[in-house]
This record gives sequence, structure tokens and C-alpha cells, in this order.
Amino acid sequence: MLHPISRSLHLQYPEVAIADLTHFHIAVLTTIQRISKKVFSVEIPVPTRRYQSQGWIILDGHLVASFDKLVLGDINANDSPFAPIRRLAPAIPISFEVSSAQPLPDQVSACASLSCNVPGAEFPYLSLFHQLCPRFVAVYPFTQGNSLVAKAKQMEIDKRVFIQQNANRLKQVPFYKNSFNL
Repeated sequence: MLHPISRSLHLQYPEVAIADLTHFHIAVLTTIQRISKKVFSVEIPVPTRRYQSQGWIILDGHLVASFDKLVLGDINANDSPFAPIRRLAPAIPISFEVSSAQPLPDQVSACASLSCNVPGAEFPYLSLFHQLCPRFVAVYPFTQGNSLVAKAKQMEIDKRVFIQQNANRLKQVPFYKNSFNL
């Protein structure tokens, strides 16, 4: 099952985040909302990124499935005075689930924590993806008529440029060194 992108979602979520999960990409609509936070005795509007809980899986230039129940993890630094980072970003674990009418491609299902068939269900193929860490994420404007696949292709180009321009620094960070074989 593929969730359609409605016009109202474009108005609520005018951007799309594309995340590279090594073997496939995901696309999630996103926006920035201003949330009032109290600092001392003054309320200050703070921009906060919000994500839709549904998204799409892109494999080899094709939308292959949609997913639900996106959950963003955090990097847990217990002794840090700062709030945990809760956004779709490299090295931040994410989880989601896919219910579909047909099995996912092997390249995608191999990354699932659990895949099973639920006979008699409307969408009998269930796959749970738990604690996947994107290796690259980019956010792009997204309006009616834009293609998620085109945005994923643009993200691949941007990722290559980013790696070329920053290869020496990325080699110093174990996550990027391992993720991009530097």
C-alpha cells in the first residue's frame, strides 16, 4: 500500500526529508513549527522541526512502499546538560513499520528486524524496522507536483558532493568513515 500525498499535506508539510539508509531511502514530509519555550520568565518562540508519521520507501529510483509510525530515537548522552537530539539526522536511530499487500523487495526486507505474513489481513505483509541509523539526510522544499524519487536522486548528488568536499574531515569520524568506506 502506498499512501498518497494530498494537497493538504503539502500545506502542512512544505518540505521533505530524504534519508539514506544504505540499502534504500526513505522520504518523510516535514515542517518547522515555532514552539513557545519559557526561558527564565520570558516565553520565546523556538523553531522546532516536525515530521509526519507516515513516509515512503524508495529503492532504485522507485517508490516501493509506504510506512507508518515513524519514531525518532535520540543519541543518549546521560551526562549531557543538553536535551537529546530528536530529529531525522545521520546516526540518530529511527524505527517504523510497513504493512503491504505484497512482500517488500529483498534488499529492503533484509534490513527489517521482523517480517511476517498475517493471513487474512487486508495488508498481510508486515515488516518492522527498528533502530536504523541514516548515514545521510537532506531536507528539500516540496510542493504539489514534486517527485519524491527526483528528490532522492538530488539527495544522492548532494551526498556525493558533501563527501568529496569533506572527505578528510569525515575520515576522522568513525561513523562517517565506516558508513562511506573512507
